[in-house]
Amino acid sequence: GAAVQHRTFSWPGRPGLTLHYTSTQPAPAATTAGNVEPTPIVDTTPIVFLPGFGVGTFHFDAQLEALGTERPVYALDWLGQGESWPDDEQAEKGLRFDSDLWTNQLEIFLESELRGRPAILAGNSLGGYIAVQLAHRRPKLVRGLVLMNATPFWSFAAPSREKDAWRLFGWDATLPAPRWPFAIGSRWFNTLRSPTTIATMLGAVYADKRTVARTINRPDDHPHAGEATDLPVTHMPYNQQTRRSPTCRTINRPDDHPHAGEATDLPEAIAAAASKRGGPAAFTSILFSPKAEVSFEDALLTISSREAPPPIALLYGQEDPWVVPLWAERAHRRLSKGVELEFKKGVAGAEPNAPSFESGGSEALKVLPDVVHYALTPAGHCPHHEAPELVNCLLSLWARAVDSSANERAASSANERAADAMPEQLTKRESFGREVRAYRRHGDPLGPLGALAAAFDR
Repeated sequence: GAAVQHRTFSWPGRPGLTLHYTSTQPAPAATTAGNVEPTPIVDTTPIVFLPGFGVGTFHFDAQLEALGTERPVYALDWLGQGESWPDDEQAEKGLRFDSDLWTNQLEIFLESELRGRPAILAGNSLGGYIAVQLAHRRPKLVRGLVLMNATPFWSFAAPSREKDAWRLFGWDATLPAPRWPFAIGSRWFNTLRSPTTIATMLGAVYADKRTVARTINRPDDHPHAGEATDLPVTHMPYNQQTRRSPTCRTINRPDDHPHAGEATDLPEAIAAAASKRGGPAAFTSILFSPKAEVSFEDALLTISSREAPPPIALLYGQEDPWVVPLWAERAHRRLSKGVELEFKKGVAGAEPNAPSFESGGSEALKVLPDVVHYALTPAGHCPHHEAPELVNCLLSLWARAVDSSANERAASSANERAADAMPEQLTKRESFGREVRAYRRHGDPLGPLGALAAAFDR
């Protein structure tokens, strides 16, 4: 796999904030003359992985190592989590650890470290929520969106713009924290950051509890270690058969992989990240922080209603007890509803360039938005960590399709869309010999509860 590099960047105008991220790049390729030249990456879109609450870049090591052989890949630590922290009390003064802060951090990262180059944002849980907020705010920085069990809400306090709103203890979550909020937050934080508590919480949201405390790299004695199994042609769309992804070909790492056999304890890694100076203060601010100005679902609706929305992939673990499948279906419907609104605008003549029947609206309705939705089973709240081989394969295929469709989306041909380049189902063998399956969802309600929710959405 690609070598993972650790880097930091600064927050303009805010000294004393150390912002950490990891990255991988395709290895240089040797020419026929024996010289080493950088692998061309101008035609590949970078992927930026965004973690959920409390974890860090280490949660995406499997993605960086595998996908980093194909394109630039990054993972970000949110400020107040992982390895991104204020240096001292002076640096944290005036900070409010809310979704707006993290959206601003992501925006700064994309502009400074990627120099404004549009990227695919791939977020799990809170990371998916922030990815949607950024895509709503700065669409030109986003080439594609991947939501992996994205949390549909964050915080329940009134948005910060509502200056007269009632707030618990009269505090808006800006540090330093008053005495009583800090007493509550720090006590709760010190309870939650115990490795035992973390392991219990993770075990409740993973479909297979064994994957919580095991490395994302397989041990040498795995029964299928070292096998190089090609993806069955029956699962491949016709336009992918001649350019299959290396990530999909080798589903099990070889015995001599540099990390083979390591046993990295995820709860210990999370507890270590939470032990940084400023942890109790950051957690207290998060606990009392206001919600975003725009809700998750309204942001999705706006994104999908734009003239050129980005391709979007929904990869949701079916056995997640927190973000249950109903939320994935609801997100899918919001994305489709955005198209319906655009279509109605065209019929009403509110916008001359909006789609309509007379101007080819039926074709526009087929092309926008470019959404692919997979249900992964058995998998829980963190499918990228629980089923990395399967998720990496899907991401590799989808990102390649996004690259190839970059200049073709205006052609109004369904065969040129990223979503149409994806298989209907795919099965991979993961750690402990488990088989995990991904199958396409097309927006139809799942079960009586899903049908009821869909009826209310109308």
